[in-house]
Amino acid sequence: MPLPRTHAARTVVDGIVYVMGGLVRGGGSTDSVLAFDPRSSHWTQAISLPVATDHSAAASIGRDIYVFGGGFERPTASVYRFTVGTAVWTRLADMPEPRAAGAAVELDGRIYVAGGFTTGRELLTTVWGYEPATGRWQGLAPLPTARQHVAAAAIAHEICVAGGYVDAAAPLATFECYSLASNSWRPLQPMLSRASDFDAVATADSFIAVGDDVQVYRNGSWRLGPTLPVKRFGLVAAAVDGTVYALGGAPRVPAADGLVDAWSPPAAP
Repeated sequence: MPLPRTHAARTVVDGIVYVMGGLVRGGGSTDSVLAFDPRSSHWTQAISLPVATDHSAAASIGRDIYVFGGGFERPTASVYRFTVGTAVWTRLADMPEPRAAGAAVELDGRIYVAGGFTTGRELLTTVWGYEPATGRWQGLAPLPTARQHVAAAAIAHEICVAGGYVDAAAPLATFECYSLASNSWRPLQPMLSRASDFDAVATADSFIAVGDDVQVYRNGSWRLGPTLPVKRFGLVAAAVDGTVYALGGAPRVPAADGLVDAWSPPAAP
C-alpha cells in the first residue's frame, strides 16, 4: 500500500478495491483514496476525498461509492458520493446523526448504517436505511447491542454486525443479524474469539471476519480460518472473485506497514 493507514473505509467496484481516508503514521487522518487491482496487485491513486477523514463507513451501488460520517475525535454526519470514472466527489445531504466507527452495508439497492458512536462518544443503537435514488433515510429496528468499531456484511439476505466494543479493553464476540422482511434483529452464535478494530466480508455462503483471527461463519456455526501472516488491527478487508484480501492496518510487529494478504476460502461442501 503506497500510503499505509488504519481505520479507513473501503468498498469494491468492478473488481477494484477502493481504500478511502484513514489514520496515517503520526496519528493524523488523510483524504487519500487508493485503488487496488487484485488481478495485477497494482495500486493507483484515485481522486482524493474533499476532506481528510478516519473511522468512516463506505458502500457502493453500481459505480457509485458512498462514504458516511467518520471522525474519531469529532464524529460527522457527512455523506459523500463518487462515481467511478468521474473526477469529483459530491457532498450529499447529511445523515440523521453524526457517526464514527460504524459500518455500512449495501443490500438490494439500499445502504444500511449501524454501530459506532456519535457526539460525546455516545454509543449508537440507531440503524438507518439509505435510499440513494431519493436521498431519504428510514429508521429501522435498533441494534440490540450498542458498540463501536464493529464489522458488518450481508449474508442470506440479512445484515449481520459482528464484534466491536463498549470498552476498548473488552472487545465483544457478539454476532447479530437484521432481517429486512421482519424489521427485526436476532442474536446468532457468538464468534469464537472477541474482535474489534477489524473488518468483515461476505462470500456466497459465508460471513468472514478478518482481524487478529480470521473467523468464518457458515451454515450456522463459526470456525477458524488461516491466521494472517502478520497480525494487525484497523485493517480493511474485501472479497473479489472468491478471494479475501486484508489490506493495511497497524502491525503487531515493526516495519510491516501497508501489507496486503490474500486467502481463497474453500467452497462449501
